[in-house]
Amino acid sequence: MTKFSIKEAIMFGWETTKKNLWFYVGLIFIFGIINYVPDAVLDQLPQDFSPFIFFILFILIWAVQLTTQVGLTYITLRVTEKKKPMMQDLFLHYRLAIAFFIASAGFWLIVVSGTLLLIIPGIILAIRLSLFGYEVAEGTSHFQALKNSWKITRGSTIHLFLFGLSLAGLNIIGALALGVGLFLTIPTSILASAYVYKKLRG
Repeated sequence: MTKFSIKEAIMFGWETTKKNLWFYVGLIFIFGIINYVPDAVLDQLPQDFSPFIFFILFILIWAVQLTTQVGLTYITLRVTEKKKPMMQDLFLHYRLAIAFFIASAGFWLIVVSGTLLLIIPGIILAIRLSLFGYEVAEGTSHFQALKNSWKITRGSTIHLFLFGLSLAGLNIIGALALGVGLFLTIPTSILASAYVYKKLRG
């Protein structure tokens, strides 16, 4: 017996997005600017640009991006608890950024190692450990977040894989709608994923 319904998860994401449409449009817009525009600007800097200043800018941008990634996860978790989403939460949880970074590094190290051995083990590892970000946003330490993700996804690997395919298809449809549809499908996907996490976490 599955621990969550893919249909219910996506419907939760869709209905919640509709109820707070402009909030999520603004949230995704701001998150996108912070996480993509600065990188594009750095790529356009002249070759004789000061390496020291470049390094400082890179670290500052990287720190803000990590903070907003944790913040976005935190916001979606609070929404699944029927709490009102607040834009400032995107920036307030900087203390969790280091734990998120360490957990991310551990995640990619494990997944890449599994992929180098055989493709399928890498996919399984990626699925089983994919919920670590939610654990970090809940205040769990880096390595424990990975352990908890592994624990709560036990027995749900195939269902989570199908869920991931469903979200990919949903966002492809959003992209085909001149890209504008992504402002609906991305928050729907994010909220659906948080819903699944909460179901698995109990």
